[in-house]
Amino acid sequence: YMGDISRNYIDDIGVGYLASSFYNIPNLRELVLNVNKINENGARILAENLKYIPNLVLLDLESNNFGENGAESLANSFKNITNLQTLMFGCNKIRENGVKYLVDNFHNLPNLITLNLRNNNLKEEGANHLLYGLENLRSIKELDIRQNKIGDGNLIVSIVNRYHGRIKIDHRLN
Repeated sequence: YMGDISRNYIDDIGVGYLASSFYNIPNLRELVLNVNKINENGARILAENLKYIPNLVLLDLESNNFGENGAESLANSFKNITNLQTLMFGCNKIRENGVKYLVDNFHNLPNLITLNLRNNNLKEEGANHLLYGLENLRSIKELDIRQNKIGDGNLIVSIVNRYHGRIKIDHRLN
């Protein structure tokens, strides 16, 4: 089963209504909520209800605006969606702290294959978290870290060199 409700101007209130129905659809495998208006509170509500859809393999929250605190709430819920294979978090302003929350919870995503963190203003500190945190994602094959203001590229080179051959890394700066 797939739930694609992208580009519908769903805000925190709307995601609350949606999340309250998750217990009725435990076999939901794909949840696509990209390009909506989910902020920090909506991410928290969503995170609290992900436990009702444990078979989720794709979670696409790209281009919302949940920031660091929303990333923390969602990262803490990874223990409830361990079958996840694709996580799309691009364009959410999660910054360095947000990626740290994700990295700290990567061990709960043993099946993750694709991770999109494009355009989140991760900077050098966030890239450094990724450099070592990716060790906990044994199944990952694709990583998108484009447009993150990572700096002169040394950290990107380190990430690429460290995981060369195991992970396809899209790291274009612009």
